Amino acid sequence: MDKIKRGDEPVIYSLSEDDKELNSAVELANQTLEDFDKALQFSENDNFALKIRYDVNDKSEHIWAVNIEKIEDDYFGNIDNLPNSIIKIKLNDKVRIEKEKISDWMFSNNGKLFGGFTIRVLRNRMSEIEREKFDKEFILSID
Repeated sequence: MDKIKRGDEPVIYSLSEDDKELNSAVELANQTLEDFDKALQFSENDNFALKIRYDVNDKSEHIWAVNIEKIEDDYFGNIDNLPNSIIKIKLNDKVRIEKEKISDWMFSNNGKLFGGFTIRVLRNRMSEIEREKFDKEFILSID
């Protein structure tokens, strides 16, 4: 798992496109997207976010969007990560999110993370020191 550090920005993890564990997490996120949709309807849930796959040349970059709204069958949100590759989006841009480009979802309830399947994979791969730092910065509890 290669790490790209960018000053005050969150670390980017560079992963292989054929990473089986990560691909399974993406598949699980897509299979359970209905759970995210149901949670959007309840005001006790918050921190809704969708991870979006952007294809750049022969690689992909996955970027989180927040402030998610679903209008009919379309999702909309604001880009929450500073893109690393040269793509046509910037931090805080409002974007339409194509369902087939979703690679993860998350929300919280009472400070507990729901979803975040790729986050869990990456967190499990961290050293104990990295995990402790991540947990302090992430704030939400991960079981």
